Amino acid sequence: MARRSTGHVILHTSLIIICIGAIITGFCSKQGYMQLSQHSNSNFYTDSKTGEMFYTDFVVFADSINAAMHQVSIHTTYNGNEKHNTIALNKIARINGFRFSINSIEDGHTVLYVIYDPVGTNIVFIGYGLFIASIIAFLLDKRSRIRTRIHIFKPPFNSRIIVYCLIALALILLSVLIPVFREKSQIPILNTHWLHIHVYCVMTAYSLLASICILSVIWLIRKRDWTESLCRIILHAGVYALALGIITGSWWANVSWGGYWSWDPKETWALITMIGYSLPFHFPKAFSSKKRFSWFLVLALGFVLMTWFGVNHWMPGLHSYA
Repeated sequence: MARRSTGHVILHTSLIIICIGAIITGFCSKQGYMQLSQHSNSNFYTDSKTGEMFYTDFVVFADSINAAMHQVSIHTTYNGNEKHNTIALNKIARINGFRFSINSIEDGHTVLYVIYDPVGTNIVFIGYGLFIASIIAFLLDKRSRIRTRIHIFKPPFNSRIIVYCLIALALILLSVLIPVFREKSQIPILNTHWLHIHVYCVMTAYSLLASICILSVIWLIRKRDWTESLCRIILHAGVYALALGIITGSWWANVSWGGYWSWDPKETWALITMIGYSLPFHFPKAFSSKKRFSWFLVLALGFVLMTWFGVNHWMPGLHSYA
């Protein structure tokens, strides 16, 4: 049996850790709502699934509720100690393992979204860190498939022109789409640097995955070996970029909504897309045929189209502004 590289070990370890954290979150976390009026206090929240009331070991007092600024100032009392917090869009409050975010707000009244998950979230983000480390390990490992393919990839001069044109097309796509999101950043929750980091990662991934679809069509028509080789190189970059997009989106959700994952249609389909495009990595023998691999990349573009366009039209959710 071939010895696994460091990147493979870290990657599979990270996936196991992420799954463990997600399972703990699914079975052990608590989610609910706490209603507060200005200058009032509360020490309980209502479970969002069962409707049961759960008491906290601290008291939350609402000092001010500003609907115009979408901001709530609170202070908590625990064992005689007071702690002041400000909750706003893209800013949650962490109190004794609980995470508070704004669900709805109007002058003098607010509903806070409450999540209690002190273990699962931390484990998942440890897994995310290891996942990023595995990508770096793959890129540094001289024996990795992507480094080997880059080393032996030597397309003819005319073919390089096509490659440069595809790269230029991807950059043009990014330059056109990113300003659209900047215009939408007037939506309060989008006024954050996480918007640009997350969207750049995701759009880079979509551009790369769309480009290998075009290259695959070229291979199916003209049978140019260099296009198939280039597709296998770009596929790594596209999947890595999409993974980083999911991770940055998860981090952004955690600081904005108090939870890193909500099975929203957009994030669910992004995960499906990443898993779908990862199949050639896990089953290399099944995709050793150049023709089969090329047809797969052409058909797999359906994942990207569904994630980017289909979800927006048919499955509205938390990402409806995307």
